[in-house]
Amino acid sequence: MKQQKIQAIKLLAINLAILCGFSGCSLFDFIQRKATQGNLPANQWYVEKIIITDEEFFSPQVLAQNAQESLKNGLPQESSQAPSNASNETGTSNGNNNGNANGGSNGNGSTSSQPTPLYELAQIDKIATMEFETKENRISGESGCGSYYARYSWNDKTHLEIVPGSATRKICTPREVSRFEFRFVRGLEGVFEITHKDEKKLTLQSEKMTIHLYR
Repeated sequence: MKQQKIQAIKLLAINLAILCGFSGCSLFDFIQRKATQGNLPANQWYVEKIIITDEEFFSPQVLAQNAQESLKNGLPQESSQAPSNASNETGTSNGNNNGNANGGSNGNGSTSSQPTPLYELAQIDKIATMEFETKENRISGESGCGSYYARYSWNDKTHLEIVPGSATRKICTPREVSRFEFRFVRGLEGVFEITHKDEKKLTLQSEKMTIHLYR
C-alpha cells in the first residue's frame, strides 16, 4: 500500500511538471487545468483528407483506394479520376520552398497540369497519419513521402493549439501526393476546434484548414 502511494505521488509530480512546465504551478492550478482539458477517443489516426478554402486534398492511401475502385469499375488505366489534388493550379510557393515541395514541379523544374493516370495512383504505397502522444503533448506521423512532428496544448475541452515542430522534405511523386503533403504540413499550425468526434472519425478545423481523420 505504501509503495502504491509513493508511485501515485511520483505520477502526480510528473503530470504536474508536464502540464506546468518549468515555470511551475500550484496543485490547484494543475487540477483546474486538467478539468478544462479535452480528450480524444484514440491517439492513433489516419488522415482521410484536408480541406483548404473549400478544396479537398486526399491523403495518399485514399488516392490509391479511389483509383483502385475506379479501375475495378472498368475505367481505362490511362484515364484519371482528377481529384482536387490534381487540379490545374501551379502550386506557387512563398519563395522558401522549391517547386517540387509544393507539388508544382515534376522534378526537373517544369510544371504540369495533367492529372496522374489511374494505374499510377493505384500503386501509391504511402500513407498520412496523426498520432497524439498525450504524455508529451506531441503530434507525430507520416505526411506522405516524409514525416513530421508538432507540439499541442488544450485551450479548453474542444480547442487545441498546435505549434509546428519539424518535417522531413523529400522529392515526392506522384504530384497529387506532393500537393497533399505540402499543404498538410504547412497548415498544421494554430488553434483547431474539434467539430466531430467519435470512435472512428475525428475532425479538426482551424481558420485555414480542416483535417478529417479516421481509424
